[in-house]
Amino acid sequence: MKKFSSIQKKLIKANILTLVIAFSVVGAILVDSIFKINRTMHHINDEYSQVMGSTIEKIHKRNTAKLQNFFEESVRKKGKFLLQRDRASLLQFFLEEEIDSLREILNNTFYIDEEILNVSFFAVEEEELSCLAYWSKFYSRGLNTGASYSFETQKWTGVYVDKAVEVSDKRVMDIIKIGKMNIQIIDHLLVNSAGEEKNVKALECTVPILDGTPDEFEEFIDDGEQVGFLRYIFSLEKMQNAIEQENRQMEEDLTAQKLSNTETKTNNENLTREIYSKTFNTLLGTAFAVILISFFLARFLSKKISKPIIQLQENASVIAGGNYQQPISSEADDEIGSLAVSFEEMRVKVKAFTEELQQMVDNKTKEISDILNSIEQGIFTVNSDLSINKQHSIKAEDIFGISDFEKAELKSLFKLDEEGLAAFSKWIELISQPRKLKRWNKYAELSPVQEIEMKHESSTSYIDISYRPIIENGVLSKIMVLCKDVTVERQIKAELERSQKENLLTVERIIGLINNTKEALDPFFTYFENSIKTLKSIDVQNCSKEEIDEAFRLMHTLKGNAGSLCFMEVSTIAGTAEDLLEKLKDKNGTSLDLSKEVDDSVESLEREYKAIEDIKATLTQGQGDALSVDRERFEKLLQSLKKGVITDLTHVIDHLELLKCITFQKFCSQYETVFNNYIKENNKEKCILKIKTPDTPLKENLIKILNTPLIHLVRNSLDHGLENDEERITSGKGLGILSLSLEYKAGEIFIEVEDNGRGIDVDKISSAAVAKGLFTEEEVKAFSYEEKLNLIFHPGFSSQETVTEISGRGVGMDAVKKALEDEGGSIKIETEVGRGTKFILTLPIENNI
Repeated sequence: MKKFSSIQKKLIKANILTLVIAFSVVGAILVDSIFKINRTMHHINDEYSQVMGSTIEKIHKRNTAKLQNFFEESVRKKGKFLLQRDRASLLQFFLEEEIDSLREILNNTFYIDEEILNVSFFAVEEEELSCLAYWSKFYSRGLNTGASYSFETQKWTGVYVDKAVEVSDKRVMDIIKIGKMNIQIIDHLLVNSAGEEKNVKALECTVPILDGTPDEFEEFIDDGEQVGFLRYIFSLEKMQNAIEQENRQMEEDLTAQKLSNTETKTNNENLTREIYSKTFNTLLGTAFAVILISFFLARFLSKKISKPIIQLQENASVIAGGNYQQPISSEADDEIGSLAVSFEEMRVKVKAFTEELQQMVDNKTKEISDILNSIEQGIFTVNSDLSINKQHSIKAEDIFGISDFEKAELKSLFKLDEEGLAAFSKWIELISQPRKLKRWNKYAELSPVQEIEMKHESSTSYIDISYRPIIENGVLSKIMVLCKDVTVERQIKAELERSQKENLLTVERIIGLINNTKEALDPFFTYFENSIKTLKSIDVQNCSKEEIDEAFRLMHTLKGNAGSLCFMEVSTIAGTAEDLLEKLKDKNGTSLDLSKEVDDSVESLEREYKAIEDIKATLTQGQGDALSVDRERFEKLLQSLKKGVITDLTHVIDHLELLKCITFQKFCSQYETVFNNYIKENNKEKCILKIKTPDTPLKENLIKILNTPLIHLVRNSLDHGLENDEERITSGKGLGILSLSLEYKAGEIFIEVEDNGRGIDVDKISSAAVAKGLFTEEEVKAFSYEEKLNLIFHPGFSSQETVTEISGRGVGMDAVKKALEDEGGSIKIETEVGRGTKFILTLPIENNI
């Protein structure tokens, strides 16, 4: 227990201490005054000399400080500028792992600035350090990118000019611990060209590089995410040389001045000691007499002052013992008397509050219980040890179907197995951390229990679970669990989503029918119907490889055609069927029964076909088999007949035949839809589709022939040919162009599909063909350039490493070639790597016009 001292003793001590301090101050002032007078009278000339010496020293120190501030601030500004500039420019290269670009920037900076002793960039991921860039005056050509760091030796181990080296670097861990932009002066180990080492003063400038804000640095490190660190070390050699020169000059000036004052100081000190001795003896005698008198006076006054305080203390002790009955009074008429009145008022209030406290507690408990039982939400609380507290709402019993909720266990309540229970416990440990608790909303979403599915005899109910923290003194005390039965809401939402999907499909079907011409739709529906029949006829368990290949080719083409006409649901279903057929192709003799899945795809295609046909019938009701012709051509033909320009019946028939045609521009409108959708979704918005021969006419039979080859070629150029915007900018290319043209000449029809993209690399084509087992390496080596190029038409070939929604299955170009050859046509490729590719399609006119 702490030892108390009476107020009386404290007053006496305070009085004596005050006197002692007063005499000490007076004595110090007297002694100081005597010393100053003595020095002024006898040594005025020496004082002038001392002032001059002090002035010299101040001037030199001020000059030194200015020099140091100038050099240090100059280098600091440079370091801060480079950190801010390079942090922004290096972040993207670091995240995209473009290490060569990162090293190039830092290498240029190192060679440009002679004051840079060291520039380095290292990355931290979990407990591993890797050096991405390191240059110094000794290692001017830079360590290799794969240099690693040893925490034990505090050295980088890497390769320098084909030689294994170890580079000491003791500042790495300090930089990581700081975790923010930092500029400070350090002792830097400098190695000269002869391999000699010395410590020099240098300015170290560091900054972390991460995909987030500086405040998230610790969280990135804790979560094991990769963080980079950029470091510049600048030489302060110029500053040190200037300061050393200034110091030498100051020492020379001070030495000369001090020699003239040494003798004078010795005499002055002897005289001062004599004066001090006399003054001290006088003050000591006077102080003793005054303190003795003050002691007896302070004792008398303190006793009188402390009496009412002692009385008040005795009354306070009675109240502290729990006795509120004894009144408090005081005879004092000062602040102590006022304090006694306040104590008496407090005693009366505490006495009344104590008598009413139990009733207040009972009322509040009943009020909380009534609130819990009246709300329409299940509420209970869970402790950190997963035990459930007694307090809960009645609704919680209804939701979980438990009457004795106090005895419930979280494991059975949340339907958790041992693994789930351990995961829930680990989540509570996570959110109990103060730093995580501050970001409750983020970490509450990581709870392994967000919804509970409860099975009943004839139904299933769903309980939504959410959490709220209960915090006491900044620490998570327990967790409030909020439960809500969302079964009805789930049912309504599911029905609404189904209805919305059906409505969206209806709108999609209508748009597809309205936005496309009859000439484009008729062959599509014919192809659609034939594709369904082919897929339906396949016996999954006994079909041949040729049957699967044919169905696979049909589904792939149907997917592309449907997408180009904006029948996206058809495209999706065809894509699913395509995936199933892909599995059947790759089953390699294993028993794989996909009969039900294939039947489901057939059923979905038939259902969608019928739905589109029903809408089509509604939209065309009453129109019969009307012929749609181009109004402008019709008007021109009519005017020519009226003016007598056309008189030959053969010419009239030729012009009437043209009325049945559509323009190449109108035919290509379906590819514009495919093109525009693709460039938006794949970062190729700096690309355009160009129709070179928009007014060239096409007859209906030619439309049916060209549709399949062109849709595959357009999609192939989009996915394989044209680069994305970043690639084109990096390679210095301008606008990406995919062009289509159609021309009649020399008894043939020529269609060209050209892009200014990547071009086709025949070496890559050859390697892909060998990798897929289509040909051996020896066979490919014997091929001519044209034979290697034509490998893209081989069944099952694709150079795409991954399958996308638009290409990569090795079926598109095979379908192009087959469709043309079936009509007596051919296809030729002209390509140049980095410049682009042109596909030239040829069809004989006599068979198609």
